[in-house]
Amino acid sequence: MLNDRLSAARKVAQILIPAERNLDASLRSNAELTLAMLAAREEARLPLSIASDALRHNADANVALAQAWSSIALVHGALRTVQRDIGLDGFKAWFGDQIPCEDAPTGASVVVPIGTAA
Repeated sequence: MLNDRLSAARKVAQILIPAERNLDASLRSNAELTLAMLAAREEARLPLSIASDALRHNADANVALAQAWSSIALVHGALRTVQRDIGLDGFKAWFGDQIPCEDAPTGASVVVPIGTAA
């Protein structure tokens, strides 16, 4: 039964970690897009009013991405609690590679060791 739990935990971790990394990449890309739009407008010597709607929409997208990033961090913390609740706290099975992980119930920072994630 413990092996089944460990297997299930690893399957979730294999999806969670890339999801977190993808959100990081999306935030970086969107920030780069903001900079590119501003630089392009400056390079073309266009007035501030040009592309202001696009910049505002991109800012809205950044807010949405930041909210998603925050939510996935909460998912990570909740899964950390599940890990403990199902008896896998001592296993290197989930989440990150020696990356501090916020402990959901207490808010304390803990290290969740996992050798499989980079």
